[in-house]
Amino acid sequence: MIITVDDSESLPYIRVSLQYKISDDDLQQLQDALFSCKGFKSKDQLIDYSGIVHYEITAQGLEAYSRRLAEALESSRPRLDRKIAIVAPKDLSFGMSRVFVAHMQRLPSSYHVFRNEEEAFAWLAS
Repeated sequence: MIITVDDSESLPYIRVSLQYKISDDDLQQLQDALFSCKGFKSKDQLIDYSGIVHYEITAQGLEAYSRRLAEALESSRPRLDRKIAIVAPKDLSFGMSRVFVAHMQRLPSSYHVFRNEEEAFAWLAS
């Protein structure tokens, strides 16, 4: 997987782009990249799955991601009304993103999956 993370001060959100494939190990790399962002505690996020063509994520991997994220959120005390927008235009990535969001429902941030960036940007700005 190729991860690009942009936490520029000029952006009101953290922008993450993922390419090629995503596995349980890649989810951990994604988390590490997000946790290291200066804006992690305060900024919304735009996660773009447009470039993902192969999924190797298991239910156990999603649960581990969710558990680790819950622990990080509890210890870092981020802004509780953060929004996480996921852009997933393809049917496979959209469906897998919906499964991901279902695992994140117990967390304080608000997650939503969109088919295109325009809808995601509008939601983040609302």
